[in-house]
Amino acid sequence: MENNIAIPDIIPMLQQRWRLNDDCLLDYNSFPKGSEKQKSIKIDPQIANIIRSFDAKNSLSYILNNIAKHELSDEQIQLIIGLVKEEIIIDASQLKKNALLKDMRICAKCVNNNFIIPDLEFDEHGICSICQLYDKSMNEMMWADNLVNDKTLMSYCEGNKSRFDVMVLYTGGKDSSFLLWYLAKKLKLRVLAATWNMPFMQDSSLRNIESAMKRLPNVEFIQRTIRLDELREATRIKMFKDGIPCLCPLIAYLLFYPVAIQENIPLIIDGAEKVQSIKIGRTFSKTTKDTMQARDRDQTIAELMLLLRSLQRLNSNREEIPFIADAKKIINYICNKDNNIPIIKHLANTDLYESWGDIVTIIKKELDWKAPTGQNSLLHTSCKIEKVKDYCQYKLYKNIRSSNIPQSIKEISAAVYMGYITREEGLKEIDNTGYFAEPESINDLLEFVNLSRADIDNFGGEFQYVIK
Repeated sequence: MENNIAIPDIIPMLQQRWRLNDDCLLDYNSFPKGSEKQKSIKIDPQIANIIRSFDAKNSLSYILNNIAKHELSDEQIQLIIGLVKEEIIIDASQLKKNALLKDMRICAKCVNNNFIIPDLEFDEHGICSICQLYDKSMNEMMWADNLVNDKTLMSYCEGNKSRFDVMVLYTGGKDSSFLLWYLAKKLKLRVLAATWNMPFMQDSSLRNIESAMKRLPNVEFIQRTIRLDELREATRIKMFKDGIPCLCPLIAYLLFYPVAIQENIPLIIDGAEKVQSIKIGRTFSKTTKDTMQARDRDQTIAELMLLLRSLQRLNSNREEIPFIADAKKIINYICNKDNNIPIIKHLANTDLYESWGDIVTIIKKELDWKAPTGQNSLLHTSCKIEKVKDYCQYKLYKNIRSSNIPQSIKEISAAVYMGYITREEGLKEIDNTGYFAEPESINDLLEFVNLSRADIDNFGGEFQYVIK
C-alpha cells in the first residue's frame, strides 16, 4: 500500500472500555459526560480486521503498510486516523487503568462510583454522568414500556370473567410482598399468587409466604418447581454462557404463563421495584401511541421472545434440557395465538410510597414480613446468592464481557436519586452487595452445579479485548 498520508507513530490499542464486537460495531462501555447515548460507531469489516490485528507490539504504520491482505483506501486510512484523533485508538502507553478500590471516586449526588462502573465520568461538581442523564431525561422514556399505574391496572380488570383479576409472581421478598398486599388488600383485586420453589430461596422468604397465606385469606396461592437435575444443568450452562446464575425470571414466566392462559387471567405482574425497570442504555425513546390492546400485546410478545432468545442460549452439548424444550414450544404457541393473551405489566410505584422504609413498615404490620437474618440491605431480599450475581455482573462489566451496568448499583443509585433512600442509606446498601469481594455463597453455587473454582475464569464467554 502506497500513500502520502501521515500515519501517527503509535503502538495502537483500543482505549479502555472500547470493544469491537462481531458486527463491526465499536462500543464504548461506560457513560461519557453530556451525552444521552452510549457511544457506538459502525465501521466497515476491513477497518475492523485492522483493529483486530492490534497486538501492542507493531506500530500503526507497520500494520497499515505490511499486512498485505488489508488493502485500504485513503478514505479508510483517514477513518482510522480519525479514531486516533478521537482517542479511541491510542498508543499503548496511554491505556487507562481501572480505578483501584482505594482510589474509588463516588458521585456527590448518588452512589455510583468508578470502581464498579469503570471510567465513569464526573462534572466539576462531582456529579456522575448517569445522574446527568437522569437530570435531562427523567421525565421522558427511561422506564420499561410496560409500567402501569393502579388506575390503569383497574381498567384492565373491568368486565373480567376469570376467577382472578391478576397473577402476582410472588417470592416472599420485600417488593413482591408489598405488591401482593397492595393489589389484594388495598385495591381488593382477586389475586393468584404464584411462587416458584428454587434451591437458593431465603429461609425468610419461605416463612414470609406462609405468613402471607394466613394474613391474606382472600388470595389463592400456588407453588411449582422443576426437576432439580434439569435446573442444575440449566444453571451450569447459564454460568458458562452468560456468566451469571440467575434463572428465576425465565422460570417464573415459563411455569406460570400457561396457568394464566388456562385461568384466563388478563394480567401478570411481578414484584419488581420501579428502579428495577429503569433504562440506562443506548437511547431514550418514547412509546409509540398505538391502541392500548395492540401495544400491550406487542410488548408482552416482545418479553416472551426475549425469554425465548435466552432459552436458545441454554442448549447443552448433550440432549436438550426437557423443561427448556417444552418452554420453547409454549412460547412459540403463545406468540402465534391470534386472540388476546395475558398481558405482562409492572406496577409503577411512584405514588404508592415515599421510601423503601415505608414499604417495610407496611408489610411488617400487614403481613408480619421478616428480612433475611443478618442482612442489612433492603434490596433483593428473597435469594441467598444475590451477592454472587452482583460479583459476576461486576466482573463481566469490568472485563468488557458485558455492556450492562451491574444491576444492584444501578438500582440503588436510582433509588437515591429518586429519594426512596438517602445517600447514606445507599452507601450502606452498596457495602452489602457482592462487588468488593468474592462472596462466600459462591461456594454453595459451585457445589450445586458441580463446578470447581478453576472454572470461574471461563464464565461468560470471551470477547476480543478483555481488560484485567
